[in-house]
Amino acid sequence: SLFETSSANAGYRLKTVEIYNWGTFHEGERKADIWKISPNEQNSLLTGANGSGKTTLVDAMLALLVNPQKRYFNQSSGALNKKDRSEETYVEGHYGRTQGEEQQNSKIEKLRPNRADVYSIILGVFINQSSVPITLIQVRWFNNSGLQRKYIVAKMELGIAEHIQFSSDGTWLRKLKKQYNDRIEDFDSFPKYAGHFQRLFGMKSDKALTLFNQTVGMKVMGDLDDFIRLNMLEESTAEADFAKLMEQYQTLLVSFQALEKAREQLGLLEPIHLLDAKYDDLKTQIKQKNSQKEHLEPWFAQKQIILWQNEVKIQDQNLDRLSDKLGRHEAELDSLRIQQTELEIAKSQNSEDIKIKDLQRNILALEKTKKEKETELNKYNQLARKLDFIENPDESVFSENLNAASTLQNQLYEEKGNLRKQLNEDSFNEKTLKNSFRELQSDIIQLENSTNKITGRVAEIHQAILDEVGASRNEIPFVAELIQVKTEEKSIWNNAIEKLLHGFGLCLLVPEQYKSAVNQYIHSQRDLRGKIKYELVGKAAPSIFQDERMLVNKLDFNAKSLYSTWLESRINARFNYICVEEQTAFERIEKAILPSGLSKNKGSHERDDSQQHRQILGWDNKELLRDLKQKAFKISEDITKIEKVLSKKENTIKEIEDKLIVLNTFQNLKQFSKLDWQ
Repeated sequence: SLFETSSANAGYRLKTVEIYNWGTFHEGERKADIWKISPNEQNSLLTGANGSGKTTLVDAMLALLVNPQKRYFNQSSGALNKKDRSEETYVEGHYGRTQGEEQQNSKIEKLRPNRADVYSIILGVFINQSSVPITLIQVRWFNNSGLQRKYIVAKMELGIAEHIQFSSDGTWLRKLKKQYNDRIEDFDSFPKYAGHFQRLFGMKSDKALTLFNQTVGMKVMGDLDDFIRLNMLEESTAEADFAKLMEQYQTLLVSFQALEKAREQLGLLEPIHLLDAKYDDLKTQIKQKNSQKEHLEPWFAQKQIILWQNEVKIQDQNLDRLSDKLGRHEAELDSLRIQQTELEIAKSQNSEDIKIKDLQRNILALEKTKKEKETELNKYNQLARKLDFIENPDESVFSENLNAASTLQNQLYEEKGNLRKQLNEDSFNEKTLKNSFRELQSDIIQLENSTNKITGRVAEIHQAILDEVGASRNEIPFVAELIQVKTEEKSIWNNAIEKLLHGFGLCLLVPEQYKSAVNQYIHSQRDLRGKIKYELVGKAAPSIFQDERMLVNKLDFNAKSLYSTWLESRINARFNYICVEEQTAFERIEKAILPSGLSKNKGSHERDDSQQHRQILGWDNKELLRDLKQKAFKISEDITKIEKVLSKKENTIKEIEDKLIVLNTFQNLKQFSKLDWQ
């Protein structure tokens, strides 16, 4: 630890090393022989006869700790060929060469020649009296791609026999990780594996491992100064750093001079910039006027089209009237010519009976025509009565009624379009009000089930966390429900402090006992459909609030909460703003806030008046609940009113549509002759 005075047991020290199928440390006939040495955190001396396996054990430690790119095996035996031994030769168990009398080349002898079945494990356990034990494991095996490796770091003591049941499909590793959860980390490359265990060992660099690699097989020391400088001291970069600083200084100096020159140029160009802006404004205005001018001709043409369409309609009506009149006159002329012919024949024949029969036939035809015209006239009068037009018209009134019907039709179409537009707007307003009402109802239900002022999705996530971990609201509360602005400070500072602490107020406070459960629940959710923040509650540090203007002195803390002291200290550390009412004092103080909500932290200034910043601080929501219920009642009344308006407008539109149907039928009666029986 930091205050450890004895170096005998300081830091991580080797407790045990276990080896399986590494070099000549063979698995044996039972394929279960595990070789083990136990320094037990003590300085140890490794001795033995030549060929007993001392170098093999040392190389196992090198493989466990040193990057393959920086180490080579068999150093301690004085080997000059760095390729004499490799990880492959150790896994296969090379132990010598043989040569027959008739063979030209020697043959390598292997303890484990069948690559398909062989695997090798090196395991080291390191102990620190002030921390958790660390186990480093390396597993090697062969497949079609060659030698494969898996590196494992565990925050606990493990053993080969007890914990590693190797299989090439990786099932053994998944079972191990499932059994010990987050205490096991596995890696596919040495650099990531080394970086992880170096952080756990507290190594600032890999210098110590490089030194271990250099000294483990040392035969001759050579120059001591060079050895210490190269292998034990961190490289000094003072000269390079100084040269880099000088280069950066020169760069900054050139940049500063360029900035000064640019400022002077900007000052000279400012009048031109202002005139350019004025020129662009005038240019935009001219463009707008020209565009408007271009639209005048189509506008007048459109108006002219409407006027001509109306005139064409009137002329069509006159043409229908004159065509009808012409048809009647032509029919009368034809009838008179027939009568003339008949009279001339009757005169020549002097037949009175024939005349009488012809007159009777004419009378019947005229009576039939009269009846048809009376039927048409009754139909016309019924339609005219519905439209408030003159009944039993003469020819001029008939024409006037047709013109009036056309005008009324245009008016009704326009009125219907306006009502339909109003109806759409009112329907949208109704939908908006109903959505607001539903949101208010949801907020009211949430507030009735709690004492804080927080609603919405964040409150739902909070409740889900409580249900999952089995905690109470007092054990995992929101920050906002533990603080509120003091009564005497509310008139000036309430809004500003609510804005500043809004985000922090939505944080949950999680004690140590629920940390893992909360983390697991949040991590396991595929989509929270919202945002949640939480802070772990630790021991409260004593705080001294000397300046009465400090923000923390404007707050009351819920005395019933276990976290009040910790929270007071946390707010003082994170939101150590000075509350001032004058702008001059605000500009002078490094970290300050004004009653408007404008805050300052060194050079950074901020004011947030976003809509979502509803007041949330406080541990009593009765007043807020009452306000929301009143608001919901008012919205409910507005919904009822707008529903009545919608119903009335829909009925009016229905009446207009019925009237338009009548108008269309009325306008189809275009010939006055079909109803003129007199």
